[in-house]
Amino acid sequence: MELPESGIFSSVFAVLLRPYLRSLDKPSLPRYHGELGLAGLRKNVTVRWDAHAIPHVFAANEPDLFFAQGYLHAQERLWQMEMSRRFLGGRTAEIFGDLTLPWKDLSYQFRGRTSVDLDYFIRLLGIRGSAEASLSLVSEPQRLYLDAYCSGVNRYIEQCGNKLPWEFRLLRHRPEPWRPEDPLAIGKGLAFLLSTALYTRLNFIAVAAKLQDQPQKLHELFPAYPDDAPVIVHAVWNHVRALWQFSSGILAAAGWHPAGTDQVEDPRLPTARHHRRPQREEQPGVGGPPSSSASPS
Repeated sequence: MELPESGIFSSVFAVLLRPYLRSLDKPSLPRYHGELGLAGLRKNVTVRWDAHAIPHVFAANEPDLFFAQGYLHAQERLWQMEMSRRFLGGRTAEIFGDLTLPWKDLSYQFRGRTSVDLDYFIRLLGIRGSAEASLSLVSEPQRLYLDAYCSGVNRYIEQCGNKLPWEFRLLRHRPEPWRPEDPLAIGKGLAFLLSTALYTRLNFIAVAAKLQDQPQKLHELFPAYPDDAPVIVHAVWNHVRALWQFSSGILAAAGWHPAGTDQVEDPRLPTARHHRRPQREEQPGVGGPPSSSASPS
């Protein structure tokens, strides 16, 4: 399945479709005025939007503050949040199927790849697993904030009922309840997408593992590292081997094959860094400083 190419047809189609999408989205549009009764709040919370549509939240305690933040994020960006969560968890194919990737918006190395390939690549990175492991390391107050934030997101989803934003209804998809590891995974994923050193480090680890019996040659390649300094190459090589092989276009020995079959090389796999082009996003036009308040239900 190929995505439609950009051009005059898609532009006209988008213009004609816009009124219909607006009518679909009306029940789930963000609210900037009035009062809401939300179960989960301990005390009243006030939200004021400035002239730039930036919300300012006033709460009597931190759990209510993060609850309101989660609710506000969801009412403005629930579809983007859902896509970020699924992308960084390697689960986009569950919604879109084995869809050909829009490689021009990613990188030419993804040309001809599908969402299943991308999901596998993301799972090799282990962003979701890292977030789940980090959850046991956060302090009690931080865990409380994460729980409160997710409660705010889930309250908005519950409040929408069957009138979720149009993207969900178009795909007949209902988001799973948000859990604390979800925002952690998104934070780690953003850190990864802003990093440019991943593949350099993977290659260094691979070279060091290859030359572990030739310390002199390794020292010639990396002369600046002190001989008595600690190293973690041997400890991490087994964990990153599959990622390095996959990102180099080699599937053999990566462990992704049907049980009972021989491993084969697959030339369809991406071979280089995933790039993300910056996207300009429009702020909702809000005139003056509207405000709304929420109270415990």
